[in-house]
Parts: sequence; C-alpha cells; structure tokens
Amino acid sequence: MSAISEAISLVEKLTNSITDRKILSAILPIQQKIINADRELLNIEKEHLIVVSNHKEEVFNLKTKIVELESEIHHLKSPRPQSITGKVERG
Repeated sequence: MSAISEAISLVEKLTNSITDRKILSAILPIQQKIINADRELLNIEKEHLIVVSNHKEEVFNLKTKIVELESEIHHLKSPRPQSITGKVERG
C-alpha cells in the first residue's frame, strides 16, 4: 500500500471516530489535499506510461533504421563485379 493510500485510510478512520465538529472541520481539508495528491500521482503515472511507450517506439524505430543503414553500408563495402574489359583479337 502506498503512503498516500495509507494516509487516506488513516484520515477516513479519524473522521469516522471524531465527533467534535471543530476537529473534523480541521481534518477535512487535509483529507482533500491527500485525495488531490493521489489524483496528481495517478496523472503522473499515466504520463510516465505514455512517455515510456513513446520511448520504446522511438528506440524500435532507431534500431530498425540502424539495421537498414548497416545493410546499406555492407552493400556499399562488398566487392563489386569487375567489368569484363578483355581485348578482342582481330585476325
């Protein structure tokens, strides 16, 4: 369980057990801030997953491009067939 989830659980237990309205009204803004922090964390985690997914796609594309370029380099380095330039003898 995350620290935020534990804090939410603790505040819920406190609000359920407190009968004094002054104390309860002091705890409710804290509870709201914890809930907001939890939402922000979820948004950050979603954005992180998007970044990771985009990164994986970019890495895949770059690796594909490297393979293509290595193949092209290999093709350019391989010996080419020499033109037949023999002399024709005339008799």
